[in-house]
Amino acid sequence: MSETNLKPPRLAEWILHFISKPEERFSVIGDFEEIYGEIAIEGGITKAQYWYWFGA
Repeated sequence: MSETNLKPPRLAEWILHFISKPEERFSVIGDFEEIYGEIAIEGGITKAQYWYWFGA
């Protein structure tokens, strides 16, 4: 699986950036990206995208 596939959906990441507190933004987005990558590796991109949009 290529590294570009392990990037979260751009729109969802933008929304998360917009709604998170400025002082927590970097860590929140980083945590979400890390969990997304783990789910994508273990369960596939579709499962990871579903988690990012609905399960988080």
